[in-house]
Amino acid sequence: MLVFFIFVIVAIILVASDNPPPPPPPPINYEELYPNTPETELRLGVGRFQIRRSVCDTTEGKYIYLYFLLDLENDGQIEPDIFQYYHDEGAQSLYLVGSKGYTLLHYADGSQEQHGSLTECSGELKEIFCSNDKFKPFPKKVFSK
Repeated sequence: MLVFFIFVIVAIILVASDNPPPPPPPPINYEELYPNTPETELRLGVGRFQIRRSVCDTTEGKYIYLYFLLDLENDGQIEPDIFQYYHDEGAQSLYLVGSKGYTLLHYADGSQEQHGSLTECSGELKEIFCSNDKFKPFPKKVFSK
């Protein structure tokens, strides 16, 4: 019985040595997968999530910049009109105040929360959204072409 087990182990070693493991896959080029554009204002993590600028025509014949959060993997807009944001790089999180309300994006894993008002936010989240000194505004810049 012992001889049989030794034979099996030797056979496994010989078979394994004839079939080396496959090479590792090539590294992912995130710059190519999630490219920047001239409208990119902020690239998050590997670039899957980006804040971009768009131009909107006003009724007075002027133009205004609007800022939106885009998910390039799912081709979707998370927030169409950002008023202000706080980027916590250490926690890999983005806090947004915009037309949809209050958004928290954990861009490392792609999870997100959206709340229509502060009353819907948890205590800790509400505290962060109420700390105005952390947030940067996206001013509505009006211009003529």
